[in-house]
Amino acid sequence: MIIGISILAVAYVSITSATSIFEPEQSINTLKSVHANKQLRIAKVPRKLENSEKKVDISNYSIIYEKCENADTVFGDQGTEGNSTVVSLEPLVKFRLCPSGFDSCDDQEHKMNMDEYLTISVKYKQKEQDNYCMVCEAKCTEGDTSRRHLELQYSQQSNIYCDSCVDDCEKIEEMEDNGYIDAKNFIECLQIVADENPLYAGPVCAGHQGSKIKIGVFIDADCMSLDTSKDVEDYLGDSDGNSFKLSHALLKQTYNKSAPIICEQVDEEDKEVCTNLNDAANRYAKRHPN
Repeated sequence: MIIGISILAVAYVSITSATSIFEPEQSINTLKSVHANKQLRIAKVPRKLENSEKKVDISNYSIIYEKCENADTVFGDQGTEGNSTVVSLEPLVKFRLCPSGFDSCDDQEHKMNMDEYLTISVKYKQKEQDNYCMVCEAKCTEGDTSRRHLELQYSQQSNIYCDSCVDDCEKIEEMEDNGYIDAKNFIECLQIVADENPLYAGPVCAGHQGSKIKIGVFIDADCMSLDTSKDVEDYLGDSDGNSFKLSHALLKQTYNKSAPIICEQVDEEDKEVCTNLNDAANRYAKRHPN
C-alpha cells in the first residue's frame, strides 16, 4: 500500500539562484518519521581548535559545502561475547571554512553527519527563502508604506528584482497545485510504503564524487540500505490518486557551492547556524580522531 500524501503550506529555509524555482513547505500526512529522536552525530575540528577548549570565532568565515560520502562506522556489539562488531554505512557531509572573500580556505575538510547537516542547513535556507518572499512582497506589491519599510529592514538581500521574485514566490505557493512535493520533507528517513515490504525515503549522496544530495528509496527504517532499482517519485501519491514529483530547489541550496553560508551576513538571530555546523564538526572530530 502506497502511503497517501496531503500537502500543507508550512515553511523551512532557502535562497534564490539564477536557475532556482522555489517551492513551499508541505507536510506529509500519515508519513512516519523514524529519525525524529535520532541521536545527533558529529564532525571535524579546524586545526586551530585542536588541543584547545577555546572556541574559534568564525563570524568572518563562510561555510562551503565540499561533498558527501558514505563512511564505514564500526559499532561494538555489546550483546554478544567476544569482540564482534556491527558495521554500518554512515552518510557524511564535508565542508570547508573560508575567510571572507573566498581567496583561500583552510586546508582541512570538516566532517559531520548528513542528517544533522541537513537539519541545520535546511532550516536556515528555508528562513532565507521566507525572508526573500517577504521582502519581495513588501517591495513589489502595493501596501502600507510603514509596513514595507519595516519588512525591508529585516533583509540584507539587495538582489531582489520584482520581475523574477514575484514569479519565484508564486511557484512556492502553488507547488501543490503544480504536482510537486518539497524534497526537504525527506531529509529524515520517512516511510513511504506500509505493506509487508515497507519502503522508506531519505537523503543519499549523489552526483560526481558526492557533489549532490538527492532522495533515494531504502528498504530499512534507518535509511542505510539503498534500493537503486526504485525511484521515490513512483511512491508519492495522495488518496485521490494524484501523483507528485519532488522539487529539489530548496535541497539544492544546501550543497550549492556558489551560495555558501556567509556567517558575517547572517542575521543576528540566526547566527547559530554557523556555530551549530562548526560545533557539530568539532564533536565529530573528537569522536573520530583518525
